[in-house]
Amino acid sequence: MAAMSLRRPVIVLVRPWTRSIAYRPYLERIHSGRLLLDWCVERIGLQTDAPVYLMYSRASDEDCLAHVVPHLPVITAPTDLTPGLESLWALVQQIGLDDCIVADIELAFAPGGLIAELEAFHDAGGYTTSTVAGLPPMVAPDLLSRPLLKGLMELQVPDLPSHPRTALDLVERAQTAFDLGLSFRRGRLTPHGQISGGVMPSEVSIHASGDVEIARGVIEATDGASQQVSLLQLWRHQATERKGRHLSSWRSRHRSLPHDPKRVLYVSNPSACSGAEESLCQVVAHLDRDRYCAAGLVAMDGEFVSRMRPSTDVMFVRNQEFASSSLCNYRYVRSVLQEWAPNLIHNNGDSGTPLLIAASELQIPMVQHVRVVNLSSWRETLDSATKVIAVSHFIKHRVVACDVDENAVKVIYDGVDVSRFAPDVIARADARRRLQLPASLRTVLIIARFVANKRHDLLIRAIAELNRRHLSVHLLCVGEAMPNDRTYGQTLALVHELDLREQVTFAGFLADVRLAMAAADVLVLCSDYEPLGTCVLEAMAMGLPVVVTRAGGLVELLTHSGGGMLVDTSDVAALTRALDTILTDRCYARQLADAGLAYVRAHLTSSSTARDTMLLYDEVLDLETG
Repeated sequence: MAAMSLRRPVIVLVRPWTRSIAYRPYLERIHSGRLLLDWCVERIGLQTDAPVYLMYSRASDEDCLAHVVPHLPVITAPTDLTPGLESLWALVQQIGLDDCIVADIELAFAPGGLIAELEAFHDAGGYTTSTVAGLPPMVAPDLLSRPLLKGLMELQVPDLPSHPRTALDLVERAQTAFDLGLSFRRGRLTPHGQISGGVMPSEVSIHASGDVEIARGVIEATDGASQQVSLLQLWRHQATERKGRHLSSWRSRHRSLPHDPKRVLYVSNPSACSGAEESLCQVVAHLDRDRYCAAGLVAMDGEFVSRMRPSTDVMFVRNQEFASSSLCNYRYVRSVLQEWAPNLIHNNGDSGTPLLIAASELQIPMVQHVRVVNLSSWRETLDSATKVIAVSHFIKHRVVACDVDENAVKVIYDGVDVSRFAPDVIARADARRRLQLPASLRTVLIIARFVANKRHDLLIRAIAELNRRHLSVHLLCVGEAMPNDRTYGQTLALVHELDLREQVTFAGFLADVRLAMAAADVLVLCSDYEPLGTCVLEAMAMGLPVVVTRAGGLVELLTHSGGGMLVDTSDVAALTRALDTILTDRCYARQLADAGLAYVRAHLTSSSTARDTMLLYDEVLDLETG
């Protein structure tokens, strides 16, 4: 690849390490005996014929790099500070730069010609800073102007992140709410012809030995290649292959398992009782006891533990979280694993690093249940799983986007105990009397914790509009107010603002949500995003029509079942129209309810969910003899 004549120098930031740790991943050697850092610097140099500076911490890395950097085609820029904004500004002043390209070592894996394209884009747009969209964050460089750097330093924000990309993200968000007095115009380049769906790894990082192993595989795969290959595609391929190799290694080392029934430990550090916990209780309750017996590890005693206990042989509860990374938590989790000696762990959420380490050391396979949308902090959790259960195809797509082999991810929808959730299991008049609701008014129900993404505000505005149309509608809100979250208070304020105090009932947490469903005419879930929505399944099993937003797994439920109406997220008018239709057209509402009820009974029962889950357990345990 020919070098291009470009103006701006590239400043590469070396992440600092604690000095007492001898390991430096970039000083590992690749197959040719060459240092990984040497290869990375050479690749970065192919992007530009301008100077490349290597900025590193004197305090932590000078001893390690002193004998290396003299042989590299870079200008050394050691700093007494952490390599970042402050040290960058000092260097810009020292060498008199107007602007510069700032990058991490992982820039070496970027598409060819990226820096030239970024510079042209920046100059054409007249931005004060430009970044690259669509690439893994550590791969994408940033172009910063001197005036912007100066302005950032003059802000004197004490907690401004050191890394330029993180700081720019924070400042950009702040600019939308406050006048910072900063000339800030940020451009986002999508590289021409370089981004194609489904090929980008979610993360490229040279930070640990596993990352070095992946990097070696990428570099080896490029040797002797007859045509230009995408290093990022190779990285994704190597990352998924490495997980497979680790699984094979586990198969050969794992201890002999006891005879049937096999032991499953169900783990959940989150201890409040919501749809995720109720769904797990249903799986455990419907296990085939001749094949599997169960124990539970939960942090705090409460409703969730009470529901789990009748279906388990033992519950481990110490009324203290065990997810945070501490020696105490590790010892506790390991002692539970040693005492119960499970053949398999079923992790119902992100239950922390101590569990992952202890399970790995004791060579116990793990099935990871994914019931959340935001997986930004789940990398290690997903990497540790032998198999992953996704509660919808929407969630499976997000899991696979985290570099998980799609063949390791199985979609198993949550199920409903149709013997408990059924039409007329509680009389409507009795339910309304017990909840102190108006006996004859149309009643709309929402079952959701008071957190921002559930969008109670949309439904309250829709209720206000329906009452303005003289439909006499009452809203029943079931769900907990979450600690340190202002959504509940904001919801109360909105009810007062719209003068709906007589039209809205807040029931709080209900141990038996069937009471609320029996009292309602329709259930609404108008979230901005939703993995699946267990309460929607339960409502359909109770014979209720539903109105939900086009948000994640909810779309799948309604598309397959025909049990309700879909509306766009954040669309109060569409939500109002849908509720108006269901509440005024009783025949149509009955058609929706019947369709949803039939679908749940045919496809989404707790027994079918438990059956599919046990088949996955069988598959995981059969790997030992496969």
